Amino acid sequence: MKFLFPAFLIASLAIAIPIIIHLFNFRRYKKVHFTNVAFLKAIQQSSNSRKKINKWLVLLLRCLAVLALVFAFAQPYFETKGKITQGVNYNILYLDNSFSMGSISTDHNLLEEGKDIALQIINGYGADDKFMILTNDNQGIGNSWLNKEEVVFSLKEKITSPQVKTFGSIFHSMQQSFKLAGQGKHNAFFISDFQENTADLNSLKDTSIQVNLVPIQTTTMSNAYIDTAYFKDLVSLPGVANKLVYKVVNDGSKSSTIKPILKFNGSNKPLPIIQLGAGKSIIDTVPILSTGSDYQSAELVINDNPINFDDNYFIAWKDVKKANVLIINENNVNRYLTTALESSRLFNVANEEISRVNFSRFSSFPLIVLNELKSVSTGLISELKKAIDNGTNIVIFPNAASPGAINQLSQAFGMGTDGQMVTIESKVQSINKDDVIFQNVFEGKTIGLKLPVTQRNLKINAKMSSGAISLLTYRDGYPFLVKYGRGIGKVYLCAAPIDPLYSDLVKNGEVLVPFLFKAGFSSLRPQVAFTIGKNESFEINQVKDGQDGILKFNGPQTFIPEQLQRNGRTIIQLGNESILPGVYSLENFGLYAFNYDRKESRMRFLSLDNVKSIENDHIKVWDKSTQQNLASIIHETDLGLVLWKYLLVAALLFLLAETYFIRKKG
Repeated sequence: MKFLFPAFLIASLAIAIPIIIHLFNFRRYKKVHFTNVAFLKAIQQSSNSRKKINKWLVLLLRCLAVLALVFAFAQPYFETKGKITQGVNYNILYLDNSFSMGSISTDHNLLEEGKDIALQIINGYGADDKFMILTNDNQGIGNSWLNKEEVVFSLKEKITSPQVKTFGSIFHSMQQSFKLAGQGKHNAFFISDFQENTADLNSLKDTSIQVNLVPIQTTTMSNAYIDTAYFKDLVSLPGVANKLVYKVVNDGSKSSTIKPILKFNGSNKPLPIIQLGAGKSIIDTVPILSTGSDYQSAELVINDNPINFDDNYFIAWKDVKKANVLIINENNVNRYLTTALESSRLFNVANEEISRVNFSRFSSFPLIVLNELKSVSTGLISELKKAIDNGTNIVIFPNAASPGAINQLSQAFGMGTDGQMVTIESKVQSINKDDVIFQNVFEGKTIGLKLPVTQRNLKINAKMSSGAISLLTYRDGYPFLVKYGRGIGKVYLCAAPIDPLYSDLVKNGEVLVPFLFKAGFSSLRPQVAFTIGKNESFEINQVKDGQDGILKFNGPQTFIPEQLQRNGRTIIQLGNESILPGVYSLENFGLYAFNYDRKESRMRFLSLDNVKSIENDHIKVWDKSTQQNLASIIHETDLGLVLWKYLLVAALLFLLAETYFIRKKG
């Protein structure tokens, strides 16, 4: 047995008061004279032993009553498990309100069951304890602590949300909130169906926090859904069919017949019926012929009940016209480079000599190529920097005979080379297919792909340059083609001249053409859809001031995104909105598609055994049997087996017994 307030035990010395009263009887007796004392002597002899017993019983009862009161104030308890901590309990309850929690299991809604469990947890704590409710919409950072009445009111307002958060991100928010809390016990509760995609239990490691896992058991549900959709080609051209790639998944335990439909340009086009086995997925394509309007949108639809939040996938894109490309030459035009750009029919190519170039036109070119320049002026470098800050991409090919220009450009843009060339035959060995430049360019393996061979090349130390990414790499590990993030635009440096005397890159269309294509159009909006709740951003080339500068999305509903103005551009930050899926217009800045997160689509849940496998002194799992009496169990777990109530009852009984014996004596 231990005491929550052991200092009160010093008050047990108060038992000396009834002892003194009984040992020194201060009661004054009055003498009464009788004519015959024989009768009194008889009474005294017959009751002397009884009086003595009553006297000591009264003394004992008074002492016990005093001790019971003292012990009650000291609050004794028997520890059930863990250490009892004085002070306020700070409790953060995470209530999973994702779509899977809104489903019906047997005869009840899982979210409502979660609310009932949360209410039991709240009732298990005292009036002075503090609470915070977290959901997928609200991770709690900056929230204030609530009392019991306030947190119950907040709990009733919670509804399902399209937002999806992992346990790890929620737990990180809890840790930040607990750091701002006062002294006391820190308790974290996770009330969820413990979906496999989000319940990363290994992230719940903090011995300063008592973690409580409350799984709401449900059955695995079958679900077929559209996982993703994207265009095979980076850009969509008016009047040119572009293949829309889409992926359908059957996450059920039985085969399913799926009938996809494409909604585009006011018509519903049935797509080939899919027979999909259990746990299987399929990737298919459908051509879309753009109508010529700048902004287009479409919707893919399947019909799968009862889970249908992921049966629609919206996309939006912009048709592009030809992009303007400026090639700045030292003297002669490189016909191979010009042909490579013009052959795609996507570029309007302008060739200008370095001595006659018009700097004021730079902002109108999404791509500028510096072709084997011998030297560059400070004015040219300054204008190139301005163009990069406005989104222009720069491609640089060195001059084989003169390192001056590369040395100047390297110093200006931090490219990690002095411009000196070495004469040695080098072969490119690898391609960085993870970068957007060569992503989705080469289907299948690239083992048989012919890669460039060079006779002279720069030594580029990309590792010493911030923001440098090697796109093509030689066998010796040095890069052949490097991308540098500088401002809004990008700088691309090739280690070898493009002249066929020193490199066969111009004869290698499989590499050169997609590189120039991606470099020319990478500043355009490639994304056809955004995920609701996922932190993503994009930029628009305009800044508005004042109240009129606040941009709004209009569609299935209206919302105002987070906006940041920088360098003459507006950055739209997404991720915190709980909105309906669909196609939205951003005033005069085009159409944007939003879809629900597919993390919730895979209806697989951790078993109770999986959850219990991480149970330890700092992580407790509440199964179905213990969830029935959560309030009383939590109260006992928090304070141990408390005895003060029993001691108060005992003190009252001792006083009643004392009164009885005194009256009996009288």
